[in-house]
Amino acid sequence: MPLKEQDHILIEKQLRRKLNVEDRKIFEERLNDPEFKNELNLQSDLNIAFKAEGREHLKNQLKGFEKKIAKDPSVKKKDAVRFSIGWVILVAASLALLLIAGNWFFNQSASHDQLYAQYFKDYPNVVAPINKSATNTDRRGEAFQAYELKKYQDALNRFVQLNTQDDGVKLYQGLSEMALDHPEKAIEYFDSMRNTSSLYYVPMNWYKALALLKMGKVNEAKVNLNVVIKDAKTKAQKSQAVELLNKLNQ
Repeated sequence: MPLKEQDHILIEKQLRRKLNVEDRKIFEERLNDPEFKNELNLQSDLNIAFKAEGREHLKNQLKGFEKKIAKDPSVKKKDAVRFSIGWVILVAASLALLLIAGNWFFNQSASHDQLYAQYFKDYPNVVAPINKSATNTDRRGEAFQAYELKKYQDALNRFVQLNTQDDGVKLYQGLSEMALDHPEKAIEYFDSMRNTSSLYYVPMNWYKALALLKMGKVNEAKVNLNVVIKDAKTKAQKSQAVELLNKLNQ
């Protein structure tokens, strides 16, 4: 049985050492569930890997800086050593402050808006693609075709008129809202999708993570990315989610 969203939040809080007394009690009870415990171990391993990668990144940055100083003929050797040491101390102090705040930041780290822009791509119309040879299209097909033509407001209006609980329609309603820059409304549609075995469950979690990221709710976005990593149907889905989660953990 898939873990609930609250389970992922508990695990996230545990890894960040943010469990309060009530959370701790629930967390300890959930440890009796083997699936919960396995997920905790998996996320702990990922967390360690992300931090190790971050430290390696910093080490490479410092090495690169030292090489540039060594090659610069305008810098005396004595001054270069002094400057290099001062740089290391400055970086170490800055890193310590960031660790206390629970954040990792490097020169290449993008802002949340930049990450959103980088990763948000239109999900293709896989439900009712435009068929130029077709002579008749029903209302459902017209809604999806409006989406494919990037007429998002028109598509949204048509999806609403269908008045259906179909997960495929809900996903594209949410996607239309995201394209119209309404992440909060998109999440309302995504949250109404309850079928975890649905073909659209993994894409929904991916786009919900992006919507939350757009809203600045990074920790909540991580929960959905973890779902994608766990339930991904393809290597591409999983690797993309791991990549974004890695960047959010820097």
